[in-house]
Amino acid sequence: MGTEQLLSFEPSELSFPFEVDKQLSCSMRLLNKTENHVAFKLLSTNPKKYGVRPRIGILAPGSACDITVTMRAVKEAPQNMRCKDKFMIQSAVASPDATKEDALNMFNREAGHVFKESKLRVVYSTPTVEAPVMENPNPNGPETRKLLDIQPSELQLPLSPNKELSSSLRLSNVTENRVAFRIKPGSPKYLVQPKVGIILPQSTCDITVRMQAESKVPSEIQSEDKFLIQSVMVCADTTTEDNIADTVFDEARLSIEECEMQVVYVPKQENDSTHVAELILRGIVISLLGLVSCYLMKQTLSLIWSLAMVGMMLMIKMIKKLVSDSVEDWIVKTLLYIFMHLLFGRKENIHLSQG
Repeated sequence: MGTEQLLSFEPSELSFPFEVDKQLSCSMRLLNKTENHVAFKLLSTNPKKYGVRPRIGILAPGSACDITVTMRAVKEAPQNMRCKDKFMIQSAVASPDATKEDALNMFNREAGHVFKESKLRVVYSTPTVEAPVMENPNPNGPETRKLLDIQPSELQLPLSPNKELSSSLRLSNVTENRVAFRIKPGSPKYLVQPKVGIILPQSTCDITVRMQAESKVPSEIQSEDKFLIQSVMVCADTTTEDNIADTVFDEARLSIEECEMQVVYVPKQENDSTHVAELILRGIVISLLGLVSCYLMKQTLSLIWSLAMVGMMLMIKMIKKLVSDSVEDWIVKTLLYIFMHLLFGRKENIHLSQG
């Protein structure tokens, strides 16, 4: 590269450790060795195949910027492992207060703007000897090159009508780079917090998902709702204030990793100890009700007996006023006989005499 260039870059070639059906990535560094602000823009001869982040930017004097280039997976290796793709780095002197929007207009040749250009070749390299050690021992498990590990694999919500349901996810960055994520719920009834963010290398982020209350319990365990989780590698100077949803994912749409997550409903688990306590309490209540019933029945029988005796005494007094002593005695004995027969069904020690 000649000394007239505004930016230096390393390495001089974009080298990808080629593997079939694998998303590949590599990085490069741009360095501004001048005393001016320098705007840059990266172009590719095959833009559908590569994702670049950042693609446009402005470097302050003496500063550097790390560029991440991601290549989509290919199904077969090229002949002789040769690649015809190339990248071009355009650079131009910018004012200290220039923005990214200003940088877009600096590289319009038809408008008469002057800028520098440098070319990079894309080369494929074979995996190193240590590569077999990195292979996933479980063929059914997660791929070793994916950006995020998501646990659990399904979004589980407990079955409970008329209640707001909630569940949680954990996103783990399994790479050595910063990874931005965006979560798109399949229905407006879900609230995701946070919905976008950046996860540092080898760190995690907990996601809370809430579903608004519904009056009916779903008839099927598996819901038709799904969540789309998108992730992409970002450079070290990217922050959450950079409007991740509109900027990062729109510029790197070709290198976005996507994962669909199914929503499933799980029966509400009952606590065994609580169930036993409820049975014991129910038995105690039934026993108390039985004792109260027996007490009330006993009191009722005593009251009936007392009322019967009072009624009989009143009847005897009335008879005394109406009949003679002999008739009175016979009537009283007859009533006593009838009363005792009704109560006990027998007539022991009772003798009727007709005076």
